[in-house]
Amino acid sequence: SSRKPFGLPTNYESFKKENSPRFNIKLFRFGKNGYINENQAFNRDLIYKYKVIVPYASPGGDEYPHSVLSTPLISKPNTCCTETYLVVGPFKDQKICENVISYMKTRLFRFLVLLLKNTQHVTKKTYTFVPTQNFNENWTVINEWNELPVILS
Repeated sequence: SSRKPFGLPTNYESFKKENSPRFNIKLFRFGKNGYINENQAFNRDLIYKYKVIVPYASPGGDEYPHSVLSTPLISKPNTCCTETYLVVGPFKDQKICENVISYMKTRLFRFLVLLLKNTQHVTKKTYTFVPTQNFNENWTVINEWNELPVILS
């Protein structure tokens, strides 16, 4: 997604701390999560689908191994987020989301993101070189960059 996938800023404060019949959409935000009414957000159709949310900012340190991205989260139906996160998806079920996250943890994915990531911010443009894959399968170690077969001629 682009920034503010649901039109809510990072410092959005018009949320409730407890789930209720009127405020039943879980809101992922920086700090404590909360609950909102669906009318408070844009992209309402996306609220009711499975998706992966990825923090918009990630560690900027040079420690090894370089984390490149912060931890992605599965965002189930009846959830949304502030601009603290970007949305990947939507997807048909939780298993697909798990497979997307396993792909995001591969060295190839992280390398391709790192090519365009020059600040702590990870924008939609940062993912330009990352090809879409078949997410019906889990991306395990066998799919890692260093595990791909090398053919010498």
